[in-house]
Amino acid sequence: MDKKEDKEEDKAPAVATDEGDKDAAQGASQTVYSSRAEKMKQISTVVAPAAPAGRGDLQANLKSDDPEVLRQAIAQALAGRQKETDAEERLRKLYQLPPDWDIATFCKGQRLKGGLGGRKASTVVAFQPQPPEVVKAMQGMLDGTYRKVYTRDRRGAPIPDRFVVKEVHRVLNDQVWREYCETREKIRASLNGEKPTLPDGSHTVNVLQKSGIGALPQLDSDVNEHWLFHGTTAEAAKGIAENDFRLDLSGSNAGTLYGKGIYLAENATKSDEYGEGPKGPASTGEEAEMGFEAPRPPPGPPPPLVRESYILVCRSSLGRVNYNDEQRPDPDRLVKSCTDGHFQSVLGDRLKLNKTFREIIVYLGR
Repeated sequence: MDKKEDKEEDKAPAVATDEGDKDAAQGASQTVYSSRAEKMKQISTVVAPAAPAGRGDLQANLKSDDPEVLRQAIAQALAGRQKETDAEERLRKLYQLPPDWDIATFCKGQRLKGGLGGRKASTVVAFQPQPPEVVKAMQGMLDGTYRKVYTRDRRGAPIPDRFVVKEVHRVLNDQVWREYCETREKIRASLNGEKPTLPDGSHTVNVLQKSGIGALPQLDSDVNEHWLFHGTTAEAAKGIAENDFRLDLSGSNAGTLYGKGIYLAENATKSDEYGEGPKGPASTGEEAEMGFEAPRPPPGPPPPLVRESYILVCRSSLGRVNYNDEQRPDPDRLVKSCTDGHFQSVLGDRLKLNKTFREIIVYLGR
């Protein structure tokens, strides 16, 4: 896929979640979709599957209360075109899977060992190709949130005229999903019946509501849940799908104007700044520290064309949002307002300040 300035852009979306110590997480964002299956399938540390069971063993394993034994048995049964509805429902309960996850895809997934890559426990990771209606919904989100605005984080790379969705894959990671649900319930409890919202709503939700697209999972407005973008590289997308976000890498591809957290965007154009492709050197000095966005690309010829990019589309529980429109925000104060204070997320309004984009950040408790 060639990305060319002033021509139609290729873009493959995906989605994200918060990382690290989930038990203390204040805001939450959970990986739902990813792109480019051939790269995302390159899973690193895998638990070797057991040898196929015989017919008698298969029937016994289909009645097992061990989730992994049951998962492998269902995979074997499905490979033989044998539908096991009761076993599939028990598996869904044992792994606490949402009702819209495809069991066949999950059973074909790879099991990763716990204690590696930041994982607390073993987990199953699978990638489910999405149907045309979801691709259409993603295309609508990218089109509806597109703004041709340049910021310093693009580092001289050309701005595309449009992003074209080529592939959409849903990330199925049972451990990350359970941790996200636990964090979401903690946020719900802390709200004590309050129903906070984002100022003017999130652009993605506004686009989906206006277009009437209902192909994505239902969001929970009681915890201020939204779809948000997180641009990244192919390697990082794979790592997030396997292990969730890592705050120790926060800011490694840009800056941390609002402190170390998970940075999410309402506009596809903003997230595209952090995807694949060559960029110039990062900003330094006062401009980098204060986060002043450049109003136009730097002079001179553009860098080589970006060939493809990745966007994670994140299901994010934001709870109470600490709105910030300061040109020079205090990152420590903002982080503490969420980890030790009243809020669960921060909205940095660079759109108001510099006519660029709003950014939303979630942090982890201490």
